[in-house]
Amino acid sequence: MSELETIVATLGVERSASLFHSILPLINMRRYELLECLHNQDWESAAQYAHSLLATGHLLASKTLLDQLVLIENSAISIIQNPAFIRQVEAELAASIQQLTQYSHTLDAKL
Repeated sequence: MSELETIVATLGVERSASLFHSILPLINMRRYELLECLHNQDWESAAQYAHSLLATGHLLASKTLLDQLVLIENSAISIIQNPAFIRQVEAELAASIQQLTQYSHTLDAKL
């Protein structure tokens, strides 16, 4: 059972759908803030946004993304300043948010 399925099993469809609808805008906002900080090489702020996203990590459902966020949170500058790393984080965030959005729509259809 995935983390998302566990949440639905625990909270039920209606409450889970409500949770996902309320948290998706926040996750999207944090994504843009994190990426802006990475592009601007503001490592301290990037670490804070990564920490914030890690708090909802179980919803993002990507081990790769979670590992990347830990590197950012720990300010592993030699790794996180690499443009290829930043592109990978962008791709992982986009894929995870898309997956969560699709799952949320699936729940809406069950209501």
